[in-house]
Amino acid sequence: MNLLWLARYWQYIVIVALSLLIVFMMFMLRDASNTMQLMQANHDLWKANYIAKTNQDIIEIQRLNSERYHNAVSENTKAYEQIADSYAANGAIVASLSDTIDTASSAYVSANADARAEYTAAISNVSRSCFGEIAELARRADGHVADIKMMQQAWPKK
Repeated sequence: MNLLWLARYWQYIVIVALSLLIVFMMFMLRDASNTMQLMQANHDLWKANYIAKTNQDIIEIQRLNSERYHNAVSENTKAYEQIADSYAANGAIVASLSDTIDTASSAYVSANADARAEYTAAISNVSRSCFGEIAELARRADGHVADIKMMQQAWPKK
């Protein structure tokens, strides 16, 4: 009797089975849609966190570069102060040498042997006065070196 009943109502059984299959597929489609929305939300959250982290890294790099720049400028200022002090000391030495030469010149006028020896010594000191020029050249060179060091220290690091 079951076979007879199946044979008689097979069309309805197929319709019911197909209807159940359609309902099952709709639940599966809805579940897949929810899964896709969840994956999209997770991706958007990851992207926002990545952008925030990148911005924090950029701010940190800028802070470090600014700190390096200020340190380099500070060290450069100190180097220039040391160069100025050294130059002032050399200027005093050159002025003293010039006074010695003036004294020796006036003594040479009297034309005694001691005065000539002193004048000769003063003339030899004239060559030492070139140290004043050398000191100026060294001061300028030190200034350029200090500038180069400052630029190297302040240059942004990767």
